[in-house]
Amino acid sequence: MTDTPTLFCSYFSREAGEQLFGTATSVAVWFLLEYEGRWGPDAFADSDLPAPVKERLTAHLSAIPRSRLQLIRQKPHISPPGIAFFVALSRESHPALYEFRLDAYEDLLALDIPAICAEDAAVNRFHRAEPLFLVCTHGRRDRCCAQHGVPVYEELVQSAGAAVWQTSHVGGHRFAANVLCFPHGIAYGRVRASNAAAILAAFRAGQLVPDSYRGRTCYPKIAQAAEYYLRAETGITGLDAFRLAGIEQSGPDHWLVRFAAGGTTHVLHLTEEQAALAVYSSCGDAKPSAVEQVRLVQYEVRGSE
Repeated sequence: MTDTPTLFCSYFSREAGEQLFGTATSVAVWFLLEYEGRWGPDAFADSDLPAPVKERLTAHLSAIPRSRLQLIRQKPHISPPGIAFFVALSRESHPALYEFRLDAYEDLLALDIPAICAEDAAVNRFHRAEPLFLVCTHGRRDRCCAQHGVPVYEELVQSAGAAVWQTSHVGGHRFAANVLCFPHGIAYGRVRASNAAAILAAFRAGQLVPDSYRGRTCYPKIAQAAEYYLRAETGITGLDAFRLAGIEQSGPDHWLVRFAAGGTTHVLHLTEEQAALAVYSSCGDAKPSAVEQVRLVQYEVRGSE
């Protein structure tokens, strides 16, 4: 396939200069379930998973705030035997990742998902210390995800092996290839095979790569944008360098976001406004639509508040 403006939403987004930062899907709890069957446009709903399993997972998604389910797979399968099921608690401080191996999908019915999310001591033995990386390759949802995602996945398997999985739709086809780094839930976009390994290496070293950064999924989108601007202003890329200290709406489409670092508070004044550009959200869109962009109005550093 040729990446042309007539066919690919990612081409329009990139050429229009749409902001990449502040676009990550806001999620705190991730359920990642291995499924080798066909992924339809709605991978979970279209799957042949047993009905009781679908019903139970749907109930958990309804009951657990800011939770999301991804179907994952490897081609070829190189992880340990069994059906992989991961639960990631993506948060700013002390994120956690749990790994389970199932003999059958029905084994999910015996898992105490709320206890896992509460980090009950009984699930400590399932804690995974090694990071996990997902690449969206969901071509039946949007062709850009397959075109850009598959080469990135293949490249990352060469450097990180069984820690890398293909995933169903993560949001933001036009930012393909999309990569997620767990347990933190760090989202990257417009990743290519040429820079994919460097992104993983940076994550393992506790660093962010601002140029490809969409945001932390544990943050709301305005905080994701604020963190990007904070990194740009300070040049600090350490993953744990800052803590989100507060978000205030100071007026219509105006925000004040505070980050703490030691005894210092970094304050960012932001405005969200309709940009003078239009993009295709998906390759299947009939016409482009306007998007909101976040602009930094003022940055200041204060003493401890």
